[in-house]
Amino acid sequence: MPAKKGSRGRDPEILVYLHRFCEGGVERVALRLADSWSRSGARVTIAVAYATPPVSSVPAGNWVVRQSGMTWWPRSLEGLWMAAWLIRCVRRGSPDVIFCPGNSYTISAVLAKAWLGRKCPPILCKISNSLVRRDFTGVVRKAYDAWLRLQGRTIDCFAATAEPVAFEAERALAIDPARIAVLPNPVIDRALVERLDAAAQDHSPRNAWTFLSVGRLVPQKNY
Repeated sequence: MPAKKGSRGRDPEILVYLHRFCEGGVERVALRLADSWSRSGARVTIAVAYATPPVSSVPAGNWVVRQSGMTWWPRSLEGLWMAAWLIRCVRRGSPDVIFCPGNSYTISAVLAKAWLGRKCPPILCKISNSLVRRDFTGVVRKAYDAWLRLQGRTIDCFAATAEPVAFEAERALAIDPARIAVLPNPVIDRALVERLDAAAQDHSPRNAWTFLSVGRLVPQKNY
């Protein structure tokens, strides 16, 4: 389906922002969506806050990449520089919508909205993880709940991957359910489906069990 025209009667411009190209599943899904949007007629700009070559090479795609020269920033404060770069990219272009690819990116969305005010385009946030944090208690839990409600007041609309996620978000963010769309997570593309089909047709004998695990080779995954 072709993309709808933007508010100025032209192909819509979507601004996607990322910390780096090499992070993980959230970033991979964002690039997959960006590719799909560009193929449907939208103009896509990808704002990348950090330059970390050679790992963070620029993937090929029908989009414009605005990557800063920042090579280092404390992980605990990376949302601040991401927000500053996002604001700069909004001012340099004319996006019709900003796509926030996941929960860890909401701090930049909220800061950009606060700084730009009415000049900030609508922000769509994809909910990439559960909003419920049962590991938080006491003051930390209250602060986290307040932060979620602030997101609900600041970010224009949200995309949840399933109905239970949407219900959870409605309560945690304290927002009207009309502001939440349920869209399956686009983690699989056509190329992967074709590779899986080819593998399923391979009936060659094997003499041992095969174990499959999907994830980044980082300490967080505990391999």
